[in-house]
Amino acid sequence: MGFPILMQILLSALAVSSPQEPEIVIRPPLTSVTRVAVIDFQAKGAPGAESDSTLKVFNDVLWKDLDFSGFFEMRSKSFYPSKPVRGPQDVVFEEWRSDRVNADFLVFGNLQLAGGGAVVEAYLYDAKMKQQVLGKRFTAASITLIRNVAHNFADEVVYQLSAGTSKGVARTQIAFSSQKGGSKEIQIVDYDGANARTITANGGLNKFPEWSRTTPDSHSSPGCPAARAGKSGYRNSKAGGRCYRLHHLMLLRRRYPLTEDGLPSPRAAKTVSTPTFT
Repeated sequence: MGFPILMQILLSALAVSSPQEPEIVIRPPLTSVTRVAVIDFQAKGAPGAESDSTLKVFNDVLWKDLDFSGFFEMRSKSFYPSKPVRGPQDVVFEEWRSDRVNADFLVFGNLQLAGGGAVVEAYLYDAKMKQQVLGKRFTAASITLIRNVAHNFADEVVYQLSAGTSKGVARTQIAFSSQKGGSKEIQIVDYDGANARTITANGGLNKFPEWSRTTPDSHSSPGCPAARAGKSGYRNSKAGGRCYRLHHLMLLRRRYPLTEDGLPSPRAAKTVSTPTFT
């Protein structure tokens, strides 16, 4: 047997015996495709520049959150019917079940500015059964919280349409240390890189923020970051899906409350309210 043939046999044997690369599964594969039409939310009440800009932020964030979840096939808005949808009474289900759109579920709603804040009525409907799956009314005392409203509703949709296997990631927060002149301060940002805010301002070296599940500090809540090093310690508490130092929290609760209530289905006998979160 010649040397080249021997080498070929050895290489073939090594290829067969060598272990294959392990398969990395990010999430359980979907057994079927869920097609979702995310219809732009509409203004409820008099239109205006502030209302239009708030709606744009909300619609953009909601679409990106649901698309990022990876659970759905997002139906292109270019195929949607032209009639605006503000509530269940505006939905013509046959149009959304046509071959052009062919959506399994519809997400739609409306937004109204009130007293410097916003009220958002958000719906999730089964287009096949023509039934409401989810209805929520979010009340934010400041339009600066409109991203939070979109994140919260996106996670609610993910939870419902994943049969409770996922709570969504849209409300995820990222804590990190950032150079501020000669100091390092702790900042928090939404999962998509937006809405950055600084939560320490003590001029020290605040490094290695860590999300903790439990804390001995009775004034703190699970899920808020704690700095391991710094010129002075600080306490954190969770408010509106965000974490702040304690004195910031008290201001936030007074100025920017965010509440959530259930919306009744047209066939429901009464409204079922969900707990308020601040």
